[in-house]
Amino acid sequence: MKNSDSTSTIPAALEKVTAAGIEIQQLQTLAADTGAELTALELSVDLADAEGLAKIGRLQTMMALIPHRQTDHETALAASQANLLKVCYEFIAVTLSPRLGDLMKRTRAKVRAELMPHFTHSWELEAAIEKTVLVAECQGIYHLVTISDPPMDQVPQYAARLLQTWQDAEVFENGHLA
Repeated sequence: MKNSDSTSTIPAALEKVTAAGIEIQQLQTLAADTGAELTALELSVDLADAEGLAKIGRLQTMMALIPHRQTDHETALAASQANLLKVCYEFIAVTLSPRLGDLMKRTRAKVRAELMPHFTHSWELEAAIEKTVLVAECQGIYHLVTISDPPMDQVPQYAARLLQTWQDAEVFENGHLA
């Protein structure tokens, strides 16, 4: 199996989801740190200390702005998760499912050629083909490919599973059909 442009779109979309999640975590950390510093400063600053009061003002401004920024980043995260899911669906429909269907056909054809001399009836041959380890292994890979609607926070794991299925198919093909 050759790596296609379709397989590279998932990591790119996944990177956007990861980056948005990291930005949200950084804002949460900033909010916690800023809140703690603001509380400590409010309790300890000398009311005649203009620099200390100015710092309180800056920290209060940050505490007011952080939730708005966080909302923007959460919106970006939701959009990037939806895009990643769309990319996954396209990858399944255009690349992965057809490729695995072809792999299944080629696996059955290989097994059929090996078993044909041993069976006189086609129905016995077909039943034997379906019971082979090789066909079962290929079906195991093929059945992992499903278009599903995972919760948005699980879309990155869904994408990773699809990429792993692609790699498993490559290993299977190189090991059994090359």
